[in-house]
Amino acid sequence: RYDKLDERFWTHWPDLQSAYLQDKQLNCPSELKKGTLFRFPLRSTQELVIKSKLLDNHSPHMCLAGWKMKQYIKRCAPDIQQSLLFLNHVVELKFFVIENEAIPELKTTHWFQASLDNPESVTEKQKDLHEKVAAFAEKGSESRVIMYSMTCIDKSTSSQETEEQWLIQKGVGDIDNLDQDWFYSPKVKPIHGIATRLKPVKNVSFEGRLFCFLPLPVSLRLPVHVNGRFMLSSSRRNLWHSTNPSELDDRTKWNLKLIEAIASSYAKLLVTAREFYIKSEGYDSKEVLKTDIQRYYNVFPTWLCKLTPDNIYKDLAKKVYRKLANQNAEVLMSINEPPVSATEASIPTVEIFVRKWHPLCSPDPSQQSYFRSESEELLHVAPILVKIGMNLTATPKKIQLHFKDIETVDLPEISQTTVYEYYKRFCDQVSQKGFPCYIEETVFLSVPDFQQFIQFLLHDSKEFPGTPFGFPLLLTADGKIRKFDEEHKVINSKFDNLFPQKQELFLHPEMQQIECVKAYFLQPEDDNWNIVFSILSTALPPSLRTRRVQNLKQCISIEILKSLWECFMNEPIFNHHLKHIVTQWALLPSTSCQLFSFRPDQLMPLIDPTNSSSGECTSESPTDICTTTEKVFQLLKQAGMPILNTDIVPSDQTDEIEEFCPALSNTVKVLSNLYYFHEEGSLQVFLDTTPDIDKNIEVLFGYLGQIHFANMAHRDSLQKIKKLPLFRNIDGKLCTLLGRVYIWPGKVCLAGSNKWMKKSGCVFLKVGGMYTWRRLQVQQSFLGITSVSPLQVYTDYIFPHFALLNGTERLEQLQHIREHLLDNAIGMSELNNFLALEFMNALKKLPCIPLNGTLRPVSDFSDPEPDIFTTFQDSFLILPKELSSEEWLQFFRKIGLQTKVSKETFTTFCWNISEGNHEDLQEGSSVLLKYLFQAKEWHKENDYLGEVSQIPFVCIETLPHLSLIKPIHSSENTQTNNGKAIHMTRLCGAATYEDHALLLWTLKPVIRLPELHHDSDRGDFYSAIGVIQTPCTDDVIKNICNISKSRFSNFSLFDKYDEEYKMKLTFGERSLLLDVMLANFAFLQNCECTESQFKQLSEVPCIPVLAQDDITTPVLVQPQQVVSVPADEMKKFQPFLNPLPEQLYALPSKVLSCVGVERSIAPTHIRLALEKVYTTSSGETLDPNTEEVVKHLLNELHSHLTSKSTVSPEDLKPLYLPSTECKLIKSTSLFYPDKGYHRKAHFNLSSSQYSLFSLPPEEQMYSESITPFQSLTEKEFCQQLPEAVAPRALSACTVNELCDHCTKSDVPLLLAEQLKSVLALSTLPNAIYLVFKRAYNRSKADTVCSKLPTVTALGQFFQSIAVITMKNVTADILLSVDPERNKRIATTKMRFFFQKKANDDGSEELFLYVNEELLKNANQHFLSIDMFFGPLANEVMLHVAQMSGINPKELKSTTTLLSYLLKAETDDDIAMILEEHFDAPAIAEIGYLRPSLSPKLGKCIPKCWHHRLDVDIHNIFRSEEWIGYGEVEDTVTFARVGYRILPGEGDSQLMDEYLIYTSDSDEDGTRASVLDMYKFLRGPTGNQQSDADSSALCKFEDESEAVQLRQTFDAEDLKAIKRQICNDLKVIWKLPEDQKRKAIKRLYLKWHPDKNSSPLATKAFQYLRRQINRLANGSPLEEPDAEETVAHSSPPTWDRDWGPRIHQWNQAARAHQNRCARENSAGGEFLFEAAPQPQPSTSTARVWLAQAESDLDALHVLLEKVDQIHQICCHVCFLAHEVAEKALKAGKYAVCGLDPGSLANHNLTPHAIALEQERSSVASGLRLLASSLESHYLNTRFPNRYCPPSTPSNHYSPDQAKLAAKTAEAIVNIIKSIVEES
Repeated sequence: RYDKLDERFWTHWPDLQSAYLQDKQLNCPSELKKGTLFRFPLRSTQELVIKSKLLDNHSPHMCLAGWKMKQYIKRCAPDIQQSLLFLNHVVELKFFVIENEAIPELKTTHWFQASLDNPESVTEKQKDLHEKVAAFAEKGSESRVIMYSMTCIDKSTSSQETEEQWLIQKGVGDIDNLDQDWFYSPKVKPIHGIATRLKPVKNVSFEGRLFCFLPLPVSLRLPVHVNGRFMLSSSRRNLWHSTNPSELDDRTKWNLKLIEAIASSYAKLLVTAREFYIKSEGYDSKEVLKTDIQRYYNVFPTWLCKLTPDNIYKDLAKKVYRKLANQNAEVLMSINEPPVSATEASIPTVEIFVRKWHPLCSPDPSQQSYFRSESEELLHVAPILVKIGMNLTATPKKIQLHFKDIETVDLPEISQTTVYEYYKRFCDQVSQKGFPCYIEETVFLSVPDFQQFIQFLLHDSKEFPGTPFGFPLLLTADGKIRKFDEEHKVINSKFDNLFPQKQELFLHPEMQQIECVKAYFLQPEDDNWNIVFSILSTALPPSLRTRRVQNLKQCISIEILKSLWECFMNEPIFNHHLKHIVTQWALLPSTSCQLFSFRPDQLMPLIDPTNSSSGECTSESPTDICTTTEKVFQLLKQAGMPILNTDIVPSDQTDEIEEFCPALSNTVKVLSNLYYFHEEGSLQVFLDTTPDIDKNIEVLFGYLGQIHFANMAHRDSLQKIKKLPLFRNIDGKLCTLLGRVYIWPGKVCLAGSNKWMKKSGCVFLKVGGMYTWRRLQVQQSFLGITSVSPLQVYTDYIFPHFALLNGTERLEQLQHIREHLLDNAIGMSELNNFLALEFMNALKKLPCIPLNGTLRPVSDFSDPEPDIFTTFQDSFLILPKELSSEEWLQFFRKIGLQTKVSKETFTTFCWNISEGNHEDLQEGSSVLLKYLFQAKEWHKENDYLGEVSQIPFVCIETLPHLSLIKPIHSSENTQTNNGKAIHMTRLCGAATYEDHALLLWTLKPVIRLPELHHDSDRGDFYSAIGVIQTPCTDDVIKNICNISKSRFSNFSLFDKYDEEYKMKLTFGERSLLLDVMLANFAFLQNCECTESQFKQLSEVPCIPVLAQDDITTPVLVQPQQVVSVPADEMKKFQPFLNPLPEQLYALPSKVLSCVGVERSIAPTHIRLALEKVYTTSSGETLDPNTEEVVKHLLNELHSHLTSKSTVSPEDLKPLYLPSTECKLIKSTSLFYPDKGYHRKAHFNLSSSQYSLFSLPPEEQMYSESITPFQSLTEKEFCQQLPEAVAPRALSACTVNELCDHCTKSDVPLLLAEQLKSVLALSTLPNAIYLVFKRAYNRSKADTVCSKLPTVTALGQFFQSIAVITMKNVTADILLSVDPERNKRIATTKMRFFFQKKANDDGSEELFLYVNEELLKNANQHFLSIDMFFGPLANEVMLHVAQMSGINPKELKSTTTLLSYLLKAETDDDIAMILEEHFDAPAIAEIGYLRPSLSPKLGKCIPKCWHHRLDVDIHNIFRSEEWIGYGEVEDTVTFARVGYRILPGEGDSQLMDEYLIYTSDSDEDGTRASVLDMYKFLRGPTGNQQSDADSSALCKFEDESEAVQLRQTFDAEDLKAIKRQICNDLKVIWKLPEDQKRKAIKRLYLKWHPDKNSSPLATKAFQYLRRQINRLANGSPLEEPDAEETVAHSSPPTWDRDWGPRIHQWNQAARAHQNRCARENSAGGEFLFEAAPQPQPSTSTARVWLAQAESDLDALHVLLEKVDQIHQICCHVCFLAHEVAEKALKAGKYAVCGLDPGSLANHNLTPHAIALEQERSSVASGLRLLASSLESHYLNTRFPNRYCPPSTPSNHYSPDQAKLAAKTAEAIVNIIKSIVEES
């Protein structure tokens, strides 16, 4: 092969011309430029060359190129190498290319070599085989097979050789059938061979191939290569097969016989190859041995796998297995592992693993090899089976399965039965000492091994495969293996460790984990008491065989006893004899370490009902309350009754113990146990020593009350309870019920009872005893009890002897009467009850309160609670302190205590206070006022109140904090008390502290009055005492004036504030001064103070502001210094302008306005503030604080200038602005930089009378700004100022001159050429004239455009511009104003600039110098283009304005449109731009022509057609519909709808997505949001409504809300529109930011009055804007059904944040209106007249459906033969796809029509989804059916969809074909229903 054909090649290799298919004289074909292969042998003539052309299959007319053939050779290299395996005389192959050097030379590309591993011996074998072949006759000849190994080497890569070692077998004839008839041809011998890899090659897979000496393209799917002298087909690519299977021809018979011979050789190979794969001397690594074993068995053929061989080769594999089975070949291998004994296990040795071969079936069971099963348990038991002598083969399981599949031999495998039978036969070999014996003396060596062995035998059945009795399968707890004995069974118990002396009677603990049949072991129903008695007798000490053991620890340990009880309760053998056990031995434990044996008539341990050893009452019940049973248990436990120890006896199994020990559930047994406990003397000790035993006894009686003592059966229980000392006498002693009983009446205090009951001689039974007895169900008459009243007890027994009691006892008695008897006695006395009247009289006269050693009645004392009695206590007897509590006072008041004073006494007390005759005047005054306010009976006596109000006894409030502001009013009565001056006044004429202190403290005395509990009488009462109720407004104004004269009106407080004021006048978050002023102003407003009265305060410093932005630093300023703006916004202006404190925001705006406080900052404020700064700075550099204020003042001024309100020049004269030197200078002496290059220049104006205006840096000036202009320049600022006060533009006062060192660029630039071409456009002057005309008309509406240059002048102007590209543009900036004309003030680099130059003839030329770098960047970046054309347009505007003498401001609005025009490339571009902004008559002046438009998917729709897009967000799109798709802002392209993708969540239509197609080649489609999709309007465009809803893609049974509301809109129901707007906004506000912006834009444009001609559009639009503002401000939406309200006054947040977008949308709406007007006036031209939308067509649908049914009939014909001919399955599947495609397109034609572009798309799923959405009731499931056929369009036809050699014909199965046909038929049936329905 040669890669490049040239003259050198033909010179050095002339003989190859014909081989390369050309002569030297012929022109070289282009396809041969890269080299061409030639066929062996070389052709010598041109005729032979033509006949033997190598052509490319993919391009039949093209010769096969060398580069492609190179790929083929590389792909076939393994086949070429393996060709050496069966060739006898070829040992090396090489491939060459001719190097393209000076002299062409050969270079090796592929080099393969084969060498024998043992050449001498192999050569002899081959020679012998050749002789046999030569002498082989047709029949009866000797067959021969030889085997050897060889190595194939790949030397193609010079850096590294690759070797493969192969095992080769060659032979002739059938070694198993020497009589085989081989007649076919005398020259054809039955030669055959087999080759397989000895070692695998890394990363190279191996799959056997069929050889006929050279490899054939036939995969055997066997692990060997098979070679033979086969008869091949005519294509030489496969074996010959007879065309008639019933009659085989000779060739087919030859092949079958040869395959039979190969099977015999293959079987011999498997037996002989053992020594090649597995070493006989053994392995020191088991893993290496296993790897070799796997390699050997990988040579065996398999067919039970995924890669099943073809039938003929599968028969070959089965024949191999049958021959091995017939030979009983030794091909099964086991591994002999080195033996390990228990004593040598810890000694490290070198293990040698030796393989051992076994036949398939052995007559000797000990020599039989067993296959392993794949169960996990066998992995653990396999080593144990080896120990007992079983041979476990290492042969893979798949070998056994293949032998089993041929049903010739059944190879045994490991199972429970085979292991059990083997163990039965050879169990005597397990131990040499016989049985029983220790497990270490057996081959098992350890318990786990024996356990796993038994577990394996039992498996899941829990039974041995046979009877275990008589065989050593039992391991007892003593560690010995025994034979199962049916007469002497052992116990299967986990408690064997408790009985160490009887271990031989128990199963080993490890064996207990194995689930086994219970019949193998001892059971409870067996007669086994003797065994249990024998076991316990050896395990328990003799000391336990007694009635009671006092200390169990001396006899047995607690742990052992606990384990024994666990055994007794859980082990059935012992539990069966439990009663015998506890009777024989004292084993019932108590918590007191005692042990009891069971006796029914003696004390036994009590069972703990809580199952807790501690006996504590648990709290597990939901109500967390102990039950009565638990309380009784606690009582008996505290008494010392023995408690069963549940720590020893299992607490969850005490039910069985109740037979021996009493449980609280058996009340009779518990009572008997209590009686036996009392007989032992322990109960009395408990009763005598336990405090508060009564409650416990009551609980006990409540429990024992469950016994029916009246029943004769319980008489014994009744006698026992009478004998128990459980009843208490009134003297506190416990007694029995054997004597007489009396009942204590109750409600009588027992204090001092031993004194007053001493002589009565009566004994009372405690009341509790009576109630407990009733709970025992015994009648009261049985005791003979009499009753007595508690009042009678006091009257007859206690009061007569009350003096005998001591103080404590008297107090207890009185307290008892107060709490239990008094109220009841009072009530009864009111009913004239004799006992109650007698009791009350005795009580009131009872001397009970001690005073000076005597007892006095209550009526002699005064009530200590009123302060008047304690303050003036010298005039009254007061109760002792211990009797002065509220409870006692209420008690004494009911029996005669004094509670009031007389009027005479009160008046005396008032005069005493007024004259200073009291030790504490303030307290006395306060007490008298309080009493006066509480004495309600005096409030109607106006004469008496008037008398008291004239006495000056009321103390004046000092008001310390208010006094810091202004001193209080002076007093009329001053007394000295304890060295302190006390100021007093009368009630009449005083102001109250709570109501009027802040309003009148500088004018009136302020007093603090007590609370009046009767508000309804307050007015009359205050009038009676003369207190001020409503201040006079003049007094309040005077109070404000007094405050304004305080120290807080000093302006110096802004710089330094007194800390004393901060501390004393601030209370938390409030300032006293602010509160005072707020209260005063609020009072004046509430009193409807007149405007003239408020004007009195306009010049008074009465508004408090915060000096240091802190509530603790208030300063009083005049109202003109305050603005009602939030503090955060005013902070930057302080102290020149101050915010109104938040506390004063509560005042109405009318009040603030009357006083003089403004609600916003006016320009006048800013001018005055700047003037003040100028005055204070004296023209010097500003300090940092003042500079900061100036920054914010300028920012505020800018906000006013940019607002809609007009700023008068008079409001800003004079105006002072900052210069670059940070000084304030008069604005008319300043320049401002108005060009971009001005910012980069360094100006020097130090010697000039002018200065440069400079705004502060952006990050400083606007760090706290709320304005939307975040990049303000000096130019923008100054141009917004009124011209009378604005600085002058620097460019208007300067000229630019190009520096001499600048050089011209010779590099041509595209952008420069474009600029030159646009300046030469003929329509450019006309277009610019229109732009200037409209702009000038707007600014000068009443003037004529006489100043504008004509179109001709503009054309001359543009033609005079010479565009010159400079390498760099540097210019000098010169002043052009007098008296400093032509003075250079800066030199700077510029991007471009205009310069006029005068010629010698007086004419002028205009040069446009442009920087070369700018144009280069502009060509690469679009942003740079905008940065170039925008300033350029501005320069053009300035020159036109200068040329015309027009103020540039009047043409400022034209710069944007001028930049668009300058970027135009053609006159059509200019026309398109003008069409966007001008009406038809204006455009006609320049010959405007409408651009044409032809729809095409993906094509951009010009903006001039955007007014034809329906912006309604509720449109529903139909399948195949043409729409506009605008995912990118302001860019809309043509698209076609596929189907609707239902939203993932929510039911809002705004979240829908559709699959659309944006190009003809787009088969998969694009997901598009409904917010990016637009319908096209077809009617007149005056109203933005769409008529496409009637053909919606998705039609639901219940109409969507959007359709219903569209009908409502037709009725022009404004409320319905508002509701829809609210619903839309609720959904829109939850969308992501970009989606929300799109939705708001479309909703905004939908209702814009310029775009929607509906009469309700204006109101809907206003409502929409209002709701968006509310949502932007965080406010809720207005109620749609509510009446119209006044517009909200909150700041327009949305307008402010979205200002640029709103402006753009408004322009779009106006442009829409203009275009609609032009189109309507022009006759209504529409967009898509030449490209109509698809429409439904039932006739077309029937045609497509008929073709689908015809294809379906053809499909059924093929389907009948797929079981016989598998190769046609792919055709059936493809035809199913064709049927489905045509049917689905028929459905689309019937429902919504089909666009021609969709016909070329063969995808099924989009059509199915669309139809399923349109006809959900009929087409349900259509999507799943179509998707299952989707892959059949390509996969059924093209072989390159699969890896060779697989093709579509052999990939598909009959089942797949049938399923596809069934699916296609189902789709056709569904489409039929749809077409019929349509």
